[in-house]
Amino acid sequence: MSRRSSYLCFFVISFLLVSPTKNIDIQKSAYQFQESKQNARPNIVIMLIDDMGYNDLSFHGSNQILTPNIDALDYNGIILNRYYVPNLCTPSRSALLTGKYPIHTGTQHFVAVNQEPWGLSLDEQLMPAFFRDEGYSTNLVGKWHLGFYRKEMTPTFRGFNHHYGYYSGFISYYDHTFDVEKFNYTGLDFRRDLRSWPEANGTYATDVFTDEAVRIIKCHDESKQLFLLISHLAVHTGKNKNPLQARRSEKVSIY
Repeated sequence: MSRRSSYLCFFVISFLLVSPTKNIDIQKSAYQFQESKQNARPNIVIMLIDDMGYNDLSFHGSNQILTPNIDALDYNGIILNRYYVPNLCTPSRSALLTGKYPIHTGTQHFVAVNQEPWGLSLDEQLMPAFFRDEGYSTNLVGKWHLGFYRKEMTPTFRGFNHHYGYYSGFISYYDHTFDVEKFNYTGLDFRRDLRSWPEANGTYATDVFTDEAVRIIKCHDESKQLFLLISHLAVHTGKNKNPLQARRSEKVSIY
């Protein structure tokens, strides 16, 4: 099976059987077939979480952080207890979006560091590009971390119609800057598509990304199917000088 067909296995495929003994309007039947095939395609939402351990979920037994919404999704779906991914950001993302082991894309060794001029090869056609070619509206909310030293390597050039988030490995939860002391540089890393987006500064990152994901779902054009990859900053570290930026509030969102 080709990579293209493997991505399309999400779809329910209908077949139109035309009998030569009946007077059938072929054009009308073809239109109805295309319409039924379009309606059969599901909306797809993928949630990608960095640095969450097996026992960090309450349905696996954690009593420190309750995750009722994730628990509900699992109990009403399929739980894979033996599903393994690399324990690093860039390799795991490359595997998800290419369908290949990281060793086949050159991303197996470490993460993409900001000052290094490399990223996921432009020779790779990524999952959102396949869905976009099939008429889906494709969206990434949150983290990218597959290279950005050339604009052609950024999300909206790799198959996403829309990106709202950051390019690097992590940012501050509140001011959305990338700040690693040993590199001796800092700066805003938050964008709406290709535009720098300081407007969200001061708002907790988990809320920013959740609100954008909800907006995309509510405002999405229902004549198209939706592909949405939500890649939260949580539960990843925030910034080097202040890594644990849990929000202190009585109203805490639980994911």
